[in-house]
Amino acid sequence: MAYHKTDRVIAKSQETRERILQAVQQLIAEGGWRAVQVATVAEIAGVATGSIYRYFPDKGDLMAQAYGYHTGHETDVVAAIADSDGPALARLEAAIRTFAQRALRGPRLAYAMLAEPSDTQVEAARLEHHARFIAQFKRILDNGVAQGELQCAHTGLTATCIVGALREALSGPLCEPVADAPAAGELINALCAFCMGALRPTPSRKPR
Repeated sequence: MAYHKTDRVIAKSQETRERILQAVQQLIAEGGWRAVQVATVAEIAGVATGSIYRYFPDKGDLMAQAYGYHTGHETDVVAAIADSDGPALARLEAAIRTFAQRALRGPRLAYAMLAEPSDTQVEAARLEHHARFIAQFKRILDNGVAQGELQCAHTGLTATCIVGALREALSGPLCEPVADAPAAGELINALCAFCMGALRPTPSRKPR
């Protein structure tokens, strides 16, 4: 008779897997990708070292899955903004501002996810996430064009430029964290002004 996992066994397995991924995330937040050692991950997660390989075939896959675990949450935050009501320009600014604020609150982890060199499997996961992240910004721009709010002939290219600006503009400050809240606010305001200034809102028609 074939063995079938019960719901309880599946739930316990999923809980253990998430605990392992959270342990990796903790280590990255403390010391970047170099801090991720399988034995240390196992210790933090409360599992045997060998048990890690029941869930992840190798260290590269473990790190790539941890990358996806974290960035998936960040993409969901932007997706929720894209799905919300209101003008496209307001949602776009909210997405830019929210992403930057969240990154600056956890600079070491954010830098590792955005720009720090790592394993080839992490780099592949980073490219995949980058494309999904761009897609959320493109959705906002497409909606703005469809509603007649924006003039944008190439929404995919524009979304790529916005995400590229976010990544490049934040990489430096994330390496050397902004010292105080006012300075962080000024940085975010400047980043929003740059990205929003590259767009062309549709001119409002004067009443006849």
